[in-house]
Amino acid sequence: MGRPAMAGAGAPAIEWAPRVQYRPRRRWARSGTPLIQRVVAYVRALPDHSLLDRIVRGRTWIAVLGVMLVGIVAMQVEMLKLGASIGRSISQTATLQSKNEMLRASVAALSDDQRIEKLAAHQGMVMPGPTQIAFVPAAGRLQQALTNIHAPAASTFVAASATAGGIATNADTGSYSASPQASYTP
Repeated sequence: MGRPAMAGAGAPAIEWAPRVQYRPRRRWARSGTPLIQRVVAYVRALPDHSLLDRIVRGRTWIAVLGVMLVGIVAMQVEMLKLGASIGRSISQTATLQSKNEMLRASVAALSDDQRIEKLAAHQGMVMPGPTQIAFVPAAGRLQQALTNIHAPAASTFVAASATAGGIATNADTGSYSASPQASYTP
C-alpha cells in the first residue's frame, strides 16, 4: 500500500505512511430523504465531527461552557423577575378587589331609601302624596330654566352631605366613605 522504500547510497530506507483516503461528503438528496431523517443522521454523525473534536480538546471549550452557563443564569434571573412581577400583580389584584367590595358596600349604604328620605326631611322636603304629583307647564319659563342650570360646586355638596351625616371625606387621600351610623335622627 505504501510507497516503496527508496534506497540510495548509504541512506537508510524510509517507510512512507499510507495515504488516508477521505470520503467525499455525502450530499443528502432533498427530494428523497425526509427532513427528520436528515436531522437524525446529522445528530448521529455529530460526535465524530472534526470541528467538535477540536473544540472539546482545546481551550475554546472553556469559553463555550462559560457562555452557556451565563445564558442559563440570565434565563433563571429573568424567570425570577417574571415570578416577582406576577406576585405583585396578584397582590395588587387582591387589593383592588377588596377596595371594590368596600366601594360597593359604600354605594349600597348611600343609596338606602330611608337614609335619603331622612336627608330630604332634614332639608325641609316632604314626600308628595300620590295625587299631588303633576307636571308643571313651561309656559315661557324655559329660557329662565336654562339660564339657572349650572355645574354644582363639589365643596358645597361634600360640606352639605357631611353635615347631614352622609359622606365623610378624607382630605389627604380624597377618598369617601359612607357612614350610615352617623345619619341624622330627628
